[in-house]
Amino acid sequence: MSYDTCHQNLSNYFKHRKVKFKGINVFRNTFATMFIMADADIYRLKSILCHSNIKTTERYVNLLPIQLKADLQKYNPLDILSNKNIRASIKKKK
Repeated sequence: MSYDTCHQNLSNYFKHRKVKFKGINVFRNTFATMFIMADADIYRLKSILCHSNIKTTERYVNLLPIQLKADLQKYNPLDILSNKNIRASIKKKK
């Protein structure tokens, strides 16, 4: 389906439902954000969206600061180093 056909069909659908249509890119944006939130990588997303530049793909991904905070807490190197088992194994290597 061509872009114009898709745009027209979606526009008609939203018009009949009395919902403001903001464009096709909203769907691509939502897909991109959900794809990244599912722990997929941005390089695969770049390929799926057929972008030639990774910077274009980065603009499609809208993550809220709260979502980023969870990742920062999950992968915080200071938390990993504070784990007693890891500190013990580091001391043994010396």
